[in-house]
Amino acid sequence: MHWEHSMTLDLTFKQVCDLIKKDGKKDPKLIEAVNHLLGFALICSPVIFGPEAAALLPTLAVKNELVKIGKGVFEKLSKKKDNDYLARQERMQMAYGLLCFTAFFEALDEQIPEALRKKIGLLKGEKDFLAKDAMAKTAEQGKASADVCEHADAPLASLPLAFPHPTETLDQQVQRHADLWQQMGVGFLSFIPKLAFWEQAEEKEQAKILSAIQKVPEEAKKCFEAQYFELARRFEDFAVWANLQEHKKTKEMIGELSKYVRHHAALAKAGDTLIDIGLANLHAAVLDIPETLRISQATDIVESLTKHYQARVNDPIIEDKEEPQDDKPRLSFPAVRDAFIPQSFRVLRQTGKARRLEDEATWEDLARRNDLGAFLLSYLSSPYSTESPLLILGHPGSGKSLLTTVLSSQLMSKHFTVIRVPLREVNAEAGVVAQIEEAIRRITNINVDSWARLSGAFKNSPPLVVLDGYDELLQASGKVFSSYLKDVQHFQKSEVEQGRPVRVIVTSRVTLIDKATVPSGATILRLLEFDKNQRERWISIWNRANVNYFREANIEKFALLDENEIGAEKILSLAEQPLLLLMLALYDSEANDLRISTVLDRTKLYDSLLRRFVARERGKEKGFDDLNASDRKKALDVEMQRLGVAALGMYNRRKVHILATS
Repeated sequence: MHWEHSMTLDLTFKQVCDLIKKDGKKDPKLIEAVNHLLGFALICSPVIFGPEAAALLPTLAVKNELVKIGKGVFEKLSKKKDNDYLARQERMQMAYGLLCFTAFFEALDEQIPEALRKKIGLLKGEKDFLAKDAMAKTAEQGKASADVCEHADAPLASLPLAFPHPTETLDQQVQRHADLWQQMGVGFLSFIPKLAFWEQAEEKEQAKILSAIQKVPEEAKKCFEAQYFELARRFEDFAVWANLQEHKKTKEMIGELSKYVRHHAALAKAGDTLIDIGLANLHAAVLDIPETLRISQATDIVESLTKHYQARVNDPIIEDKEEPQDDKPRLSFPAVRDAFIPQSFRVLRQTGKARRLEDEATWEDLARRNDLGAFLLSYLSSPYSTESPLLILGHPGSGKSLLTTVLSSQLMSKHFTVIRVPLREVNAEAGVVAQIEEAIRRITNINVDSWARLSGAFKNSPPLVVLDGYDELLQASGKVFSSYLKDVQHFQKSEVEQGRPVRVIVTSRVTLIDKATVPSGATILRLLEFDKNQRERWISIWNRANVNYFREANIEKFALLDENEIGAEKILSLAEQPLLLLMLALYDSEANDLRISTVLDRTKLYDSLLRRFVARERGKEKGFDDLNASDRKKALDVEMQRLGVAALGMYNRRKVHILATS
């Protein structure tokens, strides 16, 4: 069961009705029940509704009838088993859209006492009256309605209800739906005086009814909240991306949910106090995901990718090419998995007018978050992840590529098949599909002759494609691939249409993102600089790995200057980026030079590191170390000039490498 996939993930009551009709051909009672609910929704629309709508209305005289109908439909929707990923996602959307309306029905039931309900009750005579009146008005406008579900011109029946986004809290959703409940309240208030009983009712009774109805929208918020938690109980993946951990009632219900949901909630909560080194806790949560659908994978490719990603996180954080020398102490570089510190971040959704993502003012009012692993798991569990790419932005050295390396390893499981595509290593001119196929060949040495056949093998477990380095396309070719993100979104839309959903993450430097056309509705995550706690944790990992080196070299362990010391401001600003923090550690490893450098800036740091790199490389040549200090300095100056010329050549040609002949 699939319907045309909306790129905004909006749903209307009419869509719910249409979908249930398609999916419920063998369940006429379910269809009738939804017809009743939509019929009642239509009388709350301050427009003409068809005679069939009035004829199908349930009587309000029987307490809880509408509520029972609504809950019965919800029960059938949420209990039905689905065979594939998209069907399950769509069923969740139906259930969510339904409860947005039934919250109003339940609130109405709570506010109107039974005695008054009996007087308001839509009995057969009342229905006939409404049907005749509606038929006459419909005929005047040349309209006809063969079925309630086909009455698409009623505003409430076609009012879009956006599915909750991982960046959105429950309180924000309630605020969005307040307009719906307010409109329904206004519509019902205009409907009541049309009934025959109204003229016989006393003025106090009328006032009491009107007062009760006016309170319904506020009461609907409480009813919606209660039904929202019930939806989370029925669909665990909904509970994961619904931001329940932000709500006060989470503590009360968390014990009733599965181990996976509890693990995810704990992961999100721990973000403010604990650092998930190497995203190990994220990996543990992924392993707890229950298998609600039968999952199949392309075994050979999955095994090869898994081995590759495991090898990469076990690599040292930097490759040391220096030949070991018996008489000199040697630095130890911790493995990526042991040294990766998840970055803090801010996140937004691109809606309405496009925002200037390279502008700091766009981000400064958004909350700083520390639950990177939990958020990514929430987002990737949501249907939004198959609608458009998640764009991860950061400055050079912020750890974007390192994040994707760790994420590829820690997410890899039966629920997530990750295909990491370093864009600098593939053909920039090729399409998205060709780039993915090329990356798979490079990693696995397996020839992928058809992405369609490959992606179809990941039944009920949409692949996660990580396109690392959108800015690298620009640098590798000199061309501006401004529509690349739109191409990625089109690729995802096409895959969904074919029943092969795919999730996509794209990384890029924030300083180049102004050249890109970011699709409306896309989610954008901005990586932030390290704070003091993150810096200190990284430094403690580095120092622990190099205890022997410090002792043998007779130097102090690495430490940054205190905030109040001279020159500390510049050094601490450099240490905010993970890569530059590593550079500072390398700079200090010679003779604690950082402690005596009071005027160090980024240019001097780079110059010092490049000189030390060149010195190490030239030191491998016979006779270099035998030169006097002046001659060694001249040789290093020549090498630095050569590097400068090469750098200018690459910049002018917009390439990441340059040949001597070019």
